[in-house]
Amino acid sequence: MNRFFKIVILAVIFVPVGVLGAWGFIKVKENPSATELKVYGNIDIRDPLAGD
Repeated sequence: MNRFFKIVILAVIFVPVGVLGAWGFIKVKENPSATELKVYGNIDIRDPLAGD
């Protein structure tokens, strides 16, 4: 019985963590703006190898 309780306790811990992780992953996939970089204004890009 001792081994059974250890398995049940581990399942009670890991199953909700896995469900929450999967839910968070799906939410980020549905909202790509959460991972996009938005920059407003002028952007000055210089190539350091161009040798001004």
